[in-house]
Amino acid sequence: ADIHIPLLPSGVGSVSGTDPAEAVSQILERYWRLPFWPQLPNRDPHEMMIPQFGLSLPGASWDADAKILQWSGDTSDAALDAAGLPLPDRAAGLHEFLARLEAMPADDRAAIAKGQLPGPLTLSMAMRDANGHHPHEDPETLIWLGAFLGRMGAAQAQAFQRLGMKACILFDEPALAYVDEPSLPISWRDANDALRAALEPVQQLGAIAGLHCCQPPDWTRALQSRPSMIHFDATEGRVDDVV
Repeated sequence: ADIHIPLLPSGVGSVSGTDPAEAVSQILERYWRLPFWPQLPNRDPHEMMIPQFGLSLPGASWDADAKILQWSGDTSDAALDAAGLPLPDRAAGLHEFLARLEAMPADDRAAIAKGQLPGPLTLSMAMRDANGHHPHEDPETLIWLGAFLGRMGAAQAQAFQRLGMKACILFDEPALAYVDEPSLPISWRDANDALRAALEPVQQLGAIAGLHCCQPPDWTRALQSRPSMIHFDATEGRVDDVV
């Protein structure tokens, strides 16, 4: 039977410009139903998704040539407490977006705003500790990474909620397409445990917490992590993958 699926267009986050104010203006005009804050990797390489959020981990450093995030492996409660909004020098678009929304009359703001950050699977694939190990080589470490990102997502949700807006936070997870494959040799159970650890802190605030994947993952298995929303690339046949 024909299926009607009402879809709401928005952006993944990354845009091609370098001026935060101009990018925010265009987004507020074009995506007024679900505006999102712009990530500006052409402005500064640290605004690429992995360093933008991964550098919030205590002791983390970014190797731009190898595109590897080195980290200490610290999974203490004190390290978890370091999670919050990325700093303005790595997320100029986020802080410009929040400032612009705050300066608006409340009646002119959209009812909802979208934020984004990498999911634990994708971030883990780009991370190494001093011994060269990925977080996903240990299920408990991967869950900790999910919890860390969940707190970072919750910080975005709270920033929107303080402005009287509904919050929609999406975890960007291209790695969903590689679960149980040689490049990400973990089970779906372990993957979904880490995703739950990321999604729950946002959902506990009453916000929407979802998954974005530009690849064609096994959505049936990914949905076992219980996201509030899925967000997908509407080009190149991805709608058929979702259906």
